[in-house]
Amino acid sequence: MGGSQIIFAVATCMVVIVIAAASYWYFKFYKIESFVCPKCGCEFKPNAGRMLLSNDNSETKVVKCPKCGCKEHMQPVKADNIPKN
Repeated sequence: MGGSQIIFAVATCMVVIVIAAASYWYFKFYKIESFVCPKCGCEFKPNAGRMLLSNDNSETKVVKCPKCGCKEHMQPVKADNIPKN
């Protein structure tokens, strides 16, 4: 096995590990957290692509409410902390 084959194998393993870790984190989040629109109170979970491509800072994400169309920074809320309407 040549040097370039070893580097390719290590890089491939690293990519697989990163994808597995990202998938685990996302699905763990998706099970216990969601977003609540500050305008209409709609509870929703955006799809994976929108979560990955949204603008974000350390604690909030810019997501769009599927009910009213409000697009602003929203903080994820754990399922047991969601206000009931």
